[in-house]
Amino acid sequence: MGRRWRRRRYAAQHRWTHAQPASASERARAFVLREFFDLDGMALARVIQLYGREYGHGRRKYFESTFEKWRSGDVQPRRETQDRILHCVPRFLPPAKQFTILGFYIPEYLSHLVAASRVHNLAMEAVPSAFADAARRCRETDPKLDWFVRGVFSDAEIAAFADVARYTVLDRLHRSYGAVRLDLATATHHLAGVDAKIVMRYRLDELGGLIELNGVVPTLPATAFDMPSVPELVVRHREEYERLLLDHHCEMIVEQEAQVARHSVARLDLSILENAIASVSKAESLETSFEARGAGGTFEGTVSRKNLPALKAQLFGRIVVATLCTLGIVAGIAAAFTSKDLRGFAVCGFWIVLAAVPALWSWVIEKHREVRDYERGQSTRFAKVRR
Repeated sequence: MGRRWRRRRYAAQHRWTHAQPASASERARAFVLREFFDLDGMALARVIQLYGREYGHGRRKYFESTFEKWRSGDVQPRRETQDRILHCVPRFLPPAKQFTILGFYIPEYLSHLVAASRVHNLAMEAVPSAFADAARRCRETDPKLDWFVRGVFSDAEIAAFADVARYTVLDRLHRSYGAVRLDLATATHHLAGVDAKIVMRYRLDELGGLIELNGVVPTLPATAFDMPSVPELVVRHREEYERLLLDHHCEMIVEQEAQVARHSVARLDLSILENAIASVSKAESLETSFEARGAGGTFEGTVSRKNLPALKAQLFGRIVVATLCTLGIVAGIAAAFTSKDLRGFAVCGFWIVLAAVPALWSWVIEKHREVRDYERGQSTRFAKVRR
């Protein structure tokens, strides 16, 4: 009999709370409604008493007569009834479970701040200011809590939670900035002076911005913003706030280990790329693309290694051909104009000059641009780090 009761009870919870709530509000709502079925007799009696005091004797009688049907899943309560339950139940949960509800709102607080700070294309010099802007928004913005959560805590406790949430987000941004700085220093170390054209982009994990790393790469400042100290908690449930901070620090330790592992792999990938480019002789060409996940973002780009002396020789050859052809055409037209019998051909030749000569020199300019772009894209420019 007990086994059957548990199955039916699970079915009721599943219908009430959905499989995988997405938002913090949905997760908090689902958690409270699950805990509603796990209340012991004393807590349930107190919930029923508050329910009757808040919503009247008739609704209390309906609650008492329908509770088992709710729990079994035979009756699905209306949204209005669920809201009344949400109003009453959280007040009688243990503090640890009440603060579990608060913890649902920290990741969403972070995601909203990151979304507000997200940029698509970001100049390298603007990276510190992008993190600083996100930190400023964090300091100016409070976490958004649902009405049935705010009703449980005092203003002082909500203010303490906001301080804890802000600290966790600022700490995460601070660590992410350090990881980005480490990635860029690693890329500069491995690709400085490599004889190839490198077109590289770097996408930030936390803020999502895409940075073009072509040209001069500055050294980023050690920090993007001043990191606050750990909040001083002088509220009733101090140990619960400390548990939230401890959970955050444990999460950051795991993330830091993951960053170290990703950075080691990215450093190895960039070292392999550096050695592969160095192994190609100057008489050979190399065209390849690459992608490497670092500690704070992802590198992606292309490498082009060409025979620069051969390119310059081809350019010189085109200049010679274009010059001789131009001189030959001009000389032929000049000779035709001096002959009465060939003046008709001279007029035709003039129009040929207008069409052919620009085409010849466009052919030269095309190769010149190829040489110039390759020279500009060589990683010797990437190595010019401003300090």
